[in-house]
Amino acid sequence: MSKNTMITKENPLGTEPVGKLLLSFSVPSIIACLVKSVYNIVDQIFIGQGGGYLGNAATTVSFPMMTIVMAFATLAGSGGGAYAAIKLGERDEREANLTLNNLFSLSLIIGILISVLVFC
Repeated sequence: MSKNTMITKENPLGTEPVGKLLLSFSVPSIIACLVKSVYNIVDQIFIGQGGGYLGNAATTVSFPMMTIVMAFATLAGSGGGAYAAIKLGERDEREANLTLNNLFSLSLIIGILISVLVFC
């Protein structure tokens, strides 16, 4: 088996049609979003039954804050992941590892800061 054959089997991004790739990558993402939405609806039902209207009000107030935190996490993760993938494509594993290590450190530091700000 040649090296080119092995690369195309591992990474279809350079050989498959764009439409097929878009479909294969977007369908799991769409399903995940739908599952998350159903989870939030069911969660609100249970909170409403157990905590009443005050419980629902508390989660309604905190949900936008969680959405903002998740947006920044997705921003850093997607951007850093794309940069690391580019560096791996350039065969620069050292830079890719540094990028991923920095992302992990950044996530850890921000998580600790948010915890300290919220709980202190």
